[in-house]
Amino acid sequence: MTYWAYQVELLEKILPFLEDRHVLVIHFRGMEGDCSTEAFLLLLYVLKRYVRTHHPIHLHCFTGNRYVQDRWLERFPGTYFGFNNEVRKFSSDQLEALQNVEDSRLLLETDAPYFPAPGSRVSSPSQISTVAEAVTALRGTTVEHVLEISVANGKHLYRSQ
Repeated sequence: MTYWAYQVELLEKILPFLEDRHVLVIHFRGMEGDCSTEAFLLLLYVLKRYVRTHHPIHLHCFTGNRYVQDRWLERFPGTYFGFNNEVRKFSSDQLEALQNVEDSRLLLETDAPYFPAPGSRVSSPSQISTVAEAVTALRGTTVEHVLEISVANGKHLYRSQ
């Protein structure tokens, strides 16, 4: 069995335990160096069979492109998109997705100890401001605004969990 097939099989065993009160957090990526379009769409296909349309979803460390983002929001409009310091390495397709995320769906993440800020060996929660600065530069807004909406979105998403 391939690694991907094993991952899908495991996911199909776990998803029936998902309850309405749970936020489905997905940390997902495909091959190094690509935006994982095919892999994201495969995951979306699997989730359609198990997850209700308006279930709250947190796509942690999102690296997809606009096409993937649009497909997710069509099927799961309650999806939030988390971004970390990897936005500094995004392709133009990935940047388009970051710039397209509605303020009400944006989350900032450090994913400590991974994805450190420039000049650091490891990441930590204290580096959230560097993520905000990177996202701000790419979205053309202010650090304060990005931090404010991310905190509000996190509180809203995880409000009763």
